[in-house]
Amino acid sequence: EALLGSSLAPFGLPHIRIVNMLPTNLPAIESNELRLDNLFLLEDEAVAIIDYESGYSRDNFVKYLNYAARIVKRYSVQKRLPQLKRLRIIVIYTADIEQAEDEFHAGCLTLRLEQAYLRKVDSKSIRDVLEEKLEDGVPLSDDELMQFIILPLTYKGKEAKRVAVKDAVYLAKKITDKKNQMFVLSGILVFADKIIDARTAEQI
Repeated sequence: EALLGSSLAPFGLPHIRIVNMLPTNLPAIESNELRLDNLFLLEDEAVAIIDYESGYSRDNFVKYLNYAARIVKRYSVQKRLPQLKRLRIIVIYTADIEQAEDEFHAGCLTLRLEQAYLRKVDSKSIRDVLEEKLEDGVPLSDDELMQFIILPLTYKGKEAKRVAVKDAVYLAKKITDKKNQMFVLSGILVFADKIIDARTAEQI
């Protein structure tokens, strides 16, 4: 919810802006639910699955195909298929991934992903700017708050990310605006859930 109105510029996707949050539980005929990371309505009226990965496997395409099929089915069951003008799948890769395939061809269909690579982010420069602003009591911009959240994912390797998570939490304590502080801390917790252990999560 806190991402509403945000641009994905900190991920290297300045042309994408979130305008609404959509339900993420995708019930199947079987008695289970497929849950994805985030489902948003974008400024261009597209519905967007936004996921992030710390590893690459072609099996991920199967996961994304399932997500897409369930979303299309939801709109169909609700008699709202004409409202699904465009479905986009955006995958944000942590610094561990340098390149990944963005298309899956299976004859009758082609799945195209939009990708962002956090390896391109200058972790040290961003951290230095954030720390300097916090030390000087300068409010952080919306983009800087987003950069704060994804900062741990811009480091390569699990251990470096864990250290960066703890450092980011330490820095976040210096945010004087409590609403922004909670936004950053909860964002770090959500985005770093694949790389931190239960104890670190509890500390956050």
